[in-house]
Amino acid sequence: MLRPLAALLLAAGVLLAAPAVAAQEAGPAVRLDGASLDEARQVALDAAARRGWSAIAVEPRRITLEQTLPGPAPRLERPAETLVRVYATFLPDGDDVLVQVQAIRIDAPETPTERRTDITGPYRDNLMNALRALQGHWASRFTVLDPPPRAQPAARPGQAHLGTWAYYAERYAEARGCRLADAGAELLDADSDAELHRVPCRDGTAILVRCHLGECGAAR
Repeated sequence: MLRPLAALLLAAGVLLAAPAVAAQEAGPAVRLDGASLDEARQVALDAAARRGWSAIAVEPRRITLEQTLPGPAPRLERPAETLVRVYATFLPDGDDVLVQVQAIRIDAPETPTERRTDITGPYRDNLMNALRALQGHWASRFTVLDPPPRAQPAARPGQAHLGTWAYYAERYAEARGCRLADAGAELLDADSDAELHRVPCRDGTAILVRCHLGECGAAR
């Protein structure tokens, strides 16, 4: 479900992936200002649960999140039985906590042909979006955040413009029975911290989805 997942969570080598994945890439990270370890871990768990992730391991300085892909992800060819596993590490830094994430894809889990692939690099932007949303949820408890950086690639001729939260809009639509069309989510409107997406489905219908800092729901 990485985008084509996302979500979530600094030093190289701090996170140890499952043994079958060698030399996993150091993942992106953000700072939660003024957070304790317990607070950082809990806000990450809450954010993950809202997006449908299961916490399969919770340790004082690391959580392991997992989600099953129901079928081939958009624009990717891979087996239907696939897991995405995200490792989030919490690193105290003075009065703050750094949150770093890494991700692996597990094809054919718990079978003789199980294969694990480090996807931290290919999906770094999606992981960073999830981290910014996490940072926003933490900071919004105390103050109004400045909008996060909005790195949006320019659309190619004939291609719909992609928003920062397009991945989450697509996941929301899929959860409501939409089989994504090849075009993917189209950004219709955006302001400092919210986006309106049109997500086309293979049956010719489309779902309007509004996302605020990565939290998506039906557009009203």
